[in-house]
Amino acid sequence: MGVILAMDTATPAGSVALLECNRIVTSRYFDVGVQHSQHLAAEIAEILHMADMRPDQLEAVAVTDGPGSFTGLRIGLSTAKGLCLATGAPLVTVSTLESLAARLPYCR
Repeated sequence: MGVILAMDTATPAGSVALLECNRIVTSRYFDVGVQHSQHLAAEIAEILHMADMRPDQLEAVAVTDGPGSFTGLRIGLSTAKGLCLATGAPLVTVSTLESLAARLPYCR
């Protein structure tokens, strides 16, 4: 499996990460309240720069699809869909609740 760009904009604390072979290569977190639209593209550009990658090298784009802030979800989903349309990478949606629960050992 190639590199996956993952993003979460469901809560005020957003995040973007690059994963390769089920391992986090690099990640960034940003606590921006309700201003995801002003920060998400720059965070994605920065994380790709940190990994010395271009968007067309992405194998897939993953994004949380809720529950969460309606506006935050729209921003994340539309950004992810735009990247997928531009690069040809498939879009993968992940439940916000499932992604949070996956971090807890007894929920796996």
